[in-house]
Amino acid sequence: MKIKLLLPFFVIFICSCTSTMPDLMQFPSNEGIMYFFPPTTWKTKGDISFAKVDITYHSVRDLPAAVNISFFGKKSMPLKITSVVLNGEGIEYPLSNIQILFANRKNKEFRITTEGDRKLLLPLLKAKPITLTAEIDGVQYTFTPNKNFTVLVDDFLIFF
Repeated sequence: MKIKLLLPFFVIFICSCTSTMPDLMQFPSNEGIMYFFPPTTWKTKGDISFAKVDITYHSVRDLPAAVNISFFGKKSMPLKITSVVLNGEGIEYPLSNIQILFANRKNKEFRITTEGDRKLLLPLLKAKPITLTAEIDGVQYTFTPNKNFTVLVDDFLIFF
């Protein structure tokens, strides 16, 4: 009889322990608190391509925000990323200093790291909706984030 009463609590406990929702991570560093947004999936309209985006932000020093992006092709691997911009409510957040981290033909993945102005990042994250625009192999793509990104942003903005 008692087992039947406790069963709902066990189910809720197990479900909460196995959640796949990413958590905003915080680490103390010489540059204040470092905030890390784990990778979230961003998709294009029509599901032509997708990207995984992660962000590193330092709270104190005037270090640029690091935005790392893996672009995935459905049919072939992207070869050249010309420009990358985050957009939201009229705010453009251009990402500069694009550097190739690696290319993986098997997974059709092209990973880059970029930098953005840390002072512009906060107003951008408050803007809804946010999109990522990238010129890949001469074609302009617009990516929209999944709900996990919104949850991470909400968690992050609590601190600012």
